[in-house]
Amino acid sequence: MSDTKARKIRTISANRLPQLKGAHEIFVDFGHADLQWSHIEKAVLKDNGIEVTLDCSEGRGPKILAIYGRAEKVQVRKSLSEFDKALAAVPAPEKFDLDARNELSEFPNSAPNVKAAVEKKAFPHGLPQGPASILDNDLYKFSMGYAVYHLYPTIHVVYRFADRGANGKWTMEAVRMLRKLVRDMRKLRLTKEERAWCEKNLPWLPVDFWTYIEKFRFDPGQVKIWLDKDHNLQMEIRGLWKETIYWEVPLLYLTSEVYFTMIDTNWTEEGQVELMEEKARRMAEAGLLWADFATRRRRHLEAKERVVVAGKKHKNFTGTSNVYLAMKHGVKALGTMAHEWIMAHSALISLEHANHFAMHAWKDIYNGNLGTALGDTFGTDSFLRDWDGVLARLFDSVRQDSGDPYEWAENMIAHYTKLNIPWTTKALGFTDGNTVDSAIAIHKWVTAKGGKCWFGIGTHLSNDYGKQSPACNIVIKLSEVIDKFGRSIPVVKISDTPGKASGDPEAVRVALKVHFGISLDDPIHEARKGKGHHCPVPADACTCAVQHRKPATKAAA
Repeated sequence: MSDTKARKIRTISANRLPQLKGAHEIFVDFGHADLQWSHIEKAVLKDNGIEVTLDCSEGRGPKILAIYGRAEKVQVRKSLSEFDKALAAVPAPEKFDLDARNELSEFPNSAPNVKAAVEKKAFPHGLPQGPASILDNDLYKFSMGYAVYHLYPTIHVVYRFADRGANGKWTMEAVRMLRKLVRDMRKLRLTKEERAWCEKNLPWLPVDFWTYIEKFRFDPGQVKIWLDKDHNLQMEIRGLWKETIYWEVPLLYLTSEVYFTMIDTNWTEEGQVELMEEKARRMAEAGLLWADFATRRRRHLEAKERVVVAGKKHKNFTGTSNVYLAMKHGVKALGTMAHEWIMAHSALISLEHANHFAMHAWKDIYNGNLGTALGDTFGTDSFLRDWDGVLARLFDSVRQDSGDPYEWAENMIAHYTKLNIPWTTKALGFTDGNTVDSAIAIHKWVTAKGGKCWFGIGTHLSNDYGKQSPACNIVIKLSEVIDKFGRSIPVVKISDTPGKASGDPEAVRVALKVHFGISLDDPIHEARKGKGHHCPVPADACTCAVQHRKPATKAAA
């Protein structure tokens, strides 16, 4: 309806508003029903003690978005002058309740002042922006994604979210915002420019894979998000592995971005640029090789990008895990595999020798490219039993992602020596939550022994805002694999660090039996008290809370 045809509309119920464009007048019958807040949009108009927020975006029907009070009939007028008058009526942030059915970004062009004022008052740190590109993801998802696309195109899987620092602060408003951002991801697609860059700079991934990614669209129906009874966030992703594999990283950083714009806002950007510049300078002076692994738990995209901008000023910066930022800033994209690759093989082929089959499959796919292995999925001892001379010589590096980094390094050195491989020819990678201080200390220790090492550093760089606003300790892990016969097989990760194990407790017990020889009937292994490794059983499956001796190493089969 054009402006010239603006007229009085018949009285209608709140959930059956007509499709209108342009200026108009509406009589709305609210009856005696209370409508809860469902969106922040456009303006809040007052009439006879009733406050109403109305969405009248171009091309969309007006929707009642917010109501205070009760009334049988209310007249709402939409005009440019009323937008300015409405600013004073914008409520406090704690009253906001975001409904993902509507677009926060679609404010009328004629009233940008309303958009700015509402956003500033509601979100002191701005609105969560969502992914910058379909490539706003870590390279290891694409490198694993191609392997899955090539080897396991029909396998279905289940991923589950875990918040290791759950504090019960999540709200339905924040959940609705997160759901909206997830739904918006279906709009992402690979551009021609992005495809050209990927084909040139990631040559180990074949052209047919980029054709698949060009046609790929995120399916929000694969993601379920809810709050549990304790107001903690829960999430589950189900679907084909070749499709769902790309959800993990974006879901994690979207969760972090929503949390720090809607729940924890007790932080400031003051000094963040200088802090990152100082960290990059210190690592350059120490001469350690480091990469930006800061996508998953970033506070926001700008914080992540700050890491790359500061890092690329120094020769010891090796690149970024984020493909979009690698393209944007002309640095190398880095990443190989994650735990899910080995975990899936434990269900598809062999639990006891998952490392062996996962690494050989990787070798067959990439023919020596992307030669960094991950060895702690079922504990380093289990990994080394499968890390034979062929694999150890073929792969350039192994990375440590849990446990004591010095003990792990000693184990790797001893194993290479046992295989008659000069360990100094193999770079040791460290990616387990390092800070600048810990990375420098490890670097000095390794190089003093004559070796070489590298670091992937994440949260400490892109989400270091002080003790008053700590980063979220969140993960998404593969939980089930549905094999070709339709059987759902739970998968687990043990790791070398207490608290990082994940998966069904009973499945963890089975994995401990297979990899460590721990009896299924062992009453929480009280008999093995003593110095050494902590019990690898997750907290919900183990009540011993003691340290245990490392089980005897099995002979390689």
